[in-house]
Amino acid sequence: MDATSLNAKPESRKVAILLHVISVECLEIYNTFNEVSSASMNGILAKFEAYFVPQRNITYERQRLFLLMQREGQSVDDFITELRKQLRNCDYGSLKDYVLVDQLVRGLRESRLRERLLRISDLDIKKAVDMFHAAETSKLQAQVYFTEE
Repeated sequence: MDATSLNAKPESRKVAILLHVISVECLEIYNTFNEVSSASMNGILAKFEAYFVPQRNITYERQRLFLLMQREGQSVDDFITELRKQLRNCDYGSLKDYVLVDQLVRGLRESRLRERLLRISDLDIKKAVDMFHAAETSKLQAQVYFTEE
């Protein structure tokens, strides 16, 4: 709206221009909206967004998160990235980091590393990642050491 200086125009003018430039399909959708005759531009755009943006099923998204397990050969960093992407759909708000750590520990393939993490009472994501990297590094170093002998 800034590019065409429409911000200073009345709402009715903005709505008229919007209805003029949208496709026939969008116009048909617009005609199904209730109470749009006096709606503002933002109100109409909100109705279109509600129509087009799929509604998330939070319970389903959380279930998908809980089922994530580290795959064979998957690095811890890749597993964390996968968890973070799924967490975005779960609406945990301020609990997101706690849930991330819990799911990270729960979904680990290595039970010994999981046991070490469970011993830490104030475990956070930074401590967990540091331990993962140390474990992965020592594992790689041990493999190199034993293959050189």
